[in-house]
Amino acid sequence: MPLVIGDIKIVLEATRTKILEEGLIVKFSWESCSICFGQILEAAGAIPIPPYLNRHEEAIDETRYQTVYSKWEGSVAAPTAGLHFTKEVINRLKDGGSKIMELTLHVGAGTFKPVKAASISEHTMHTEHFFVPVETLKVLKANIGNIVAVGTTSVRTLESLYWLGIRLLNKGNKNGEFHLNQWEAYDMQNNISAEGSYRANHCVL
Repeated sequence: MPLVIGDIKIVLEATRTKILEEGLIVKFSWESCSICFGQILEAAGAIPIPPYLNRHEEAIDETRYQTVYSKWEGSVAAPTAGLHFTKEVINRLKDGGSKIMELTLHVGAGTFKPVKAASISEHTMHTEHFFVPVETLKVLKANIGNIVAVGTTSVRTLESLYWLGIRLLNKGNKNGEFHLNQWEAYDMQNNISAEGSYRANHCVL
């Protein structure tokens, strides 16, 4: 399919490379090395609004289905709990003495994936990537027990951060990997405090 991005015309090719039980693996290719895949998605893609809305995307979704504090591209869904916040609400929270710290989770397509397996242990989730600034980590460590997370997106990021700290304490970080398998947390020691876990993350960072 031909696409025009800026003043560059490209032809995007899609090749099915593998058929899976619940989907396909598709390889995309194009000739221009100055165009990245993110630009192609922006030009050819559509906003992946939640399927439970039972409608196609609309132009207003570009601003309505987005948080006022969004910064980085990479997520396929907005953290819906954050949609309730306005700049005025955030400023009032700050004026009231609340510290607002940021983290990033690139929500994966698995968030829209229905559970079809008979057992939850057979349901495979997609990998998601997150980023927590060192300053946020410091504030979290200093305020354990007095933290309010906005929505499940933030909660699962904080939960993963905790288990990464446990993983570091149990196994070290010889390969420089910060990755948790889907069920890995259930096999690890869990009697370490959140402060101990965050300290382990902070030492590595």
